[in-house]
Amino acid sequence: MDNSSEQKFKNKNKYLVEDCYKLKLAHFPRGFLHFKEVRRGEMVLIQGLSYIKIDYYIKSCADTPQIVINFKRNNLSLSQCIKLESQAIHFGLRPYFFCSCGRKCNTLHLRFNGFKFLCRKCNNLTYALCATINRKTRNGELFYRFNRLQKIYDMEALVNYYGYV
Repeated sequence: MDNSSEQKFKNKNKYLVEDCYKLKLAHFPRGFLHFKEVRRGEMVLIQGLSYIKIDYYIKSCADTPQIVINFKRNNLSLSQCIKLESQAIHFGLRPYFFCSCGRKCNTLHLRFNGFKFLCRKCNNLTYALCATINRKTRNGELFYRFNRLQKIYDMEALVNYYGYV
C-alpha cells in the first residue's frame, strides 16, 4: 500500500472539527466559577447557517463545580452534566472541561450526528487541513494558504449575514 492510500484509509472514520458545534469556556461569563449561588444563563452556538440554543446552569458541588446544559437536538430535549476542573497557574486558577474520557480540554464538540458534547479524541475529530493536505510540498503549502484566505472570506460573509457589521 502506498503512502497516500494509507493516509486515506487512516482518516476514513474521522470527522471534521469544522462541521461540529463548539462549546468553549470563553462562551461563559468571566469568573463564573467564583460565585457560590447557582448561575443560570443561555447561549446560542452557531455552525454554518444552523444553530443550537443552550440553557445552562452552574452548580457548585463539594469539590468540583459542574455545568448542566440543556439543548434540543433532532426534536429531542437533551441534558448533559459536564464536570469542571481547575488547574493552578501563576496568577490564579484556570478552569477546564473534564471530558468523560478523563481529558481536560478548553473546547467540547457536538458532532452533526451526535447527542453529547465530547472532546476531539472521543468524537474522533480532525481538522480539515490535517486530513487533506501535506504542507511539506509546494502544492500543499499553496493549498493551505488558499484555504486560510477562504476561511477569512467565509467568516466575513457570515458576519455580514448575521448583521454584526
